[in-house]
Amino acid sequence: MKNKPNTSQEIKRVAKDLFNQKGIPSVTLREVAKEMNKSYGNITYHFPTKEKLIEELYQEYKTEMQQVSQAFFGEENLFLSILKAPFYTFDISLSYLFFFKDYVFLIREYEELAKKINQENEQRKAILKSIFVQLIENDIFRNEFEEKDIFYLMELSGAMRTFFFMQLRNEEFEKLSLKNEYINYVNRLIFPYLSEKGRIIFEEFEENMM
Repeated sequence: MKNKPNTSQEIKRVAKDLFNQKGIPSVTLREVAKEMNKSYGNITYHFPTKEKLIEELYQEYKTEMQQVSQAFFGEENLFLSILKAPFYTFDISLSYLFFFKDYVFLIREYEELAKKINQENEQRKAILKSIFVQLIENDIFRNEFEEKDIFYLMELSGAMRTFFFMQLRNEEFEKLSLKNEYINYVNRLIFPYLSEKGRIIFEEFEENMM
């Protein structure tokens, strides 16, 4: 017999669905209460403000991402881990689509959450930088690929991922080709910076993904 989800978990599930459907600015805690057929006070007992609810959803999103990242970055081949990352993280990103679609709103309206997001981004950059340095040393990237190029590539990659999900429409969510489109969209960014060795691995990966 399955355990019945507690109220806090159910609030987060319903809120996440509403945020994805209507966008964060359009959803209130009263609407979440109405959707759950519960009192407004019942909702605010668990989450006093919408910001607190969003902060907890963000933490869940980061936890899911970290769990998946530990799995694919545990592989021996770091470059293949980088190429596989969009595949493994796609479903989680789609589940929390509102964080991408309403990114500008979140940063502007919720100061504490903005700080957390910025801190997470800096930590992610530090980890990725160390990985890219290893890939340069292993002749995956061209020798002239410098530290400034690493940071430029990370910034551009993050912006591209956000843009990809921002421009999705609800009717596109069921397309089987969407994940492969996303993988190609993200990974193609690094192709010009690869060495001959890196390009061979990249093209073999693409061929196997088709």
